[in-house]
Amino acid sequence: MKRTLLNVWIGCLVVSAATAATAISIEETGQGDPIVFLPGLGCRGEVWNEVAKHLPGHRDVLVSIAGFGGVAGRQTDFAAVREGVAQLVRENRWRNVVLVGHSFGGTLAISLAASNLELFAKVVVLDAYPFPAALVQPNLTAEQARGMATSLRKALTGLNDEQFRTQQSLALRMLVTDEREYQRVLTWTLASDRQTLAEAQFEALSSDLRPSIANIRCPLLVLGSWRGREQMGLSYESVAATLKQQYSAAPRCRIEVSNSARHFLLLDDPEWVARRIASLIGE
Repeated sequence: MKRTLLNVWIGCLVVSAATAATAISIEETGQGDPIVFLPGLGCRGEVWNEVAKHLPGHRDVLVSIAGFGGVAGRQTDFAAVREGVAQLVRENRWRNVVLVGHSFGGTLAISLAASNLELFAKVVVLDAYPFPAALVQPNLTAEQARGMATSLRKALTGLNDEQFRTQQSLALRMLVTDEREYQRVLTWTLASDRQTLAEAQFEALSSDLRPSIANIRCPLLVLGSWRGREQMGLSYESVAATLKQQYSAAPRCRIEVSNSARHFLLLDDPEWVARRIASLIGE
């Protein structure tokens, strides 16, 4: 019996490791201390190319997630993605790692940094919130957020292809300024596995990571935006206040809000983003 249980346990570990290995793919360029970039919802790792260009002297590790942007595969549990990134850092024995995530990638970065204290020297989060559901509904409870996220997941998977295209075309107009970049993000989103998108959106909107923020003891830089979403009631002041409140437990956190870029800060103003990352690295 003991041997059988041991074999089952080892088998579970092997399956878990294999799942983590297939959950992500990477593109690696440059030499130096690593910067690991995590993409937002539906995007490929190359969405970070322009920012990476402005950060010479580093090993740029662009992570793509299975099911996003036409990358083969499907994710229904993003624990495998987090473990894949953690394994990548451990197996390469990287030191002085800077972890950078945008939007849903920022949600992953928060969770990774809070639960893997020894792996990351510094963390940068772009337009991601520990409790994103409260951005436009500040008094929302975690239970209410989960109910809302469940409804949105069902709605997203229930759309036909034409309805999905229309929905994403309208939504992304608020989030990206440049027409060429808008078309690129839209193409990636439409090429994404719908179930993976739905599960990622559910995880982000149903999660309340505020209690874990205090665990992030390394320097944390949070970059926010509000342009393009004025009709949702967002302003520079409201975004700055929400970020300050939600990240208040982080002991070494700095927050900056762009007054010009939209949600895709990394595409709207890559130099602005890169300068702030470089400043954090230089501290």
